[in-house]
Amino acid sequence: MSQAALDWAWFYKDLFRDAPKSFKSFRPSLQSHLQPFIPLLDLQHIVMDYAAHRFQGQAKSTLWVGKASRYMAMTVIDDTLFIADGDGFINGFEYMCTDVWQRTGFWRTGSTATQLGTYGKHLVSSDYNGEVSVWDPSNGKLLRKFTGHTGRVMAFAEVHGLLATCSYDKTVRFWTLSQSSELDRIVFRSSLPTCMVAWDGKLVVGDSRADLQVFGLEDGVWTCILTFGGFAGRLTSLVVSSQSLLLCVVVGCVYSMSSNETVLRSMIYTDCVDNYVCVVDDLLVIGYHNRIALHANDGPLIRHITVPESVRGRGGMVAVGGRLAVASTRGFVTFFD
Repeated sequence: MSQAALDWAWFYKDLFRDAPKSFKSFRPSLQSHLQPFIPLLDLQHIVMDYAAHRFQGQAKSTLWVGKASRYMAMTVIDDTLFIADGDGFINGFEYMCTDVWQRTGFWRTGSTATQLGTYGKHLVSSDYNGEVSVWDPSNGKLLRKFTGHTGRVMAFAEVHGLLATCSYDKTVRFWTLSQSSELDRIVFRSSLPTCMVAWDGKLVVGDSRADLQVFGLEDGVWTCILTFGGFAGRLTSLVVSSQSLLLCVVVGCVYSMSSNETVLRSMIYTDCVDNYVCVVDDLLVIGYHNRIALHANDGPLIRHITVPESVRGRGGMVAVGGRLAVASTRGFVTFFD
């Protein structure tokens, strides 16, 4: 390799070690920039070094949302943070400048939203009774209401252009905006689906019996094509990184599986993580009690961050605009840059 190429390699290494805020647009494509130089540089070391400098463990700003709720939920659409506050309102917040988040919209849902998610560019919410609503996030207009679930909805996923909802009524149901009735369903006979994610064109569902099932659409029928069992506790959360890495969280342990594997491998052991896990710039962030653990994709711990209060709510952590938003027990959201 030429000296010029070598110089560029070290330039990128130094660039992402310091990573000023003006380079925000480069962050998601860190690996693509460094790909030609992997034979010369330890990419994982650079990523960990970059992350260690980026997440300093200092809260950049704090936002009070309202009444703290057990079901305080968050999701993100186009860098706008949407929060269900426990008083029957959904609030939209946008980052303005100098670490200030401004509420740019809010509307009453008619009932307390227990879960938030996305369906394309639409916002999706559900309530205690399992009723699912689809909203226009720009003006709070109700676009469609789906009824049929008889238990609380635990997760949303978009797969093959459909909205999938898993519920404690032992079903996963499929919907589309063009009609209000369900298109199809998957029935669980002896367990409750607790978490769900769309992954590589498939639907991955975890249940209360600590089983993980992968469903594929074959000849128009949703069929279980792979099952994993024997976990040491119920499955609580599923997330996917851009590297097609599946992360399934059980009490005290995180497992992973890449798209070409058929066996889950143990990845990270932590304290009880409940449902607080997300991916920021392909780094795994796990929240438990009043601490946040930042891990590289293949497991090594980068650092711990202490938060003022315990992480709280359904989806207690989300990534928004390159920042980490953490909901806490008194109705506050703290942002880490």
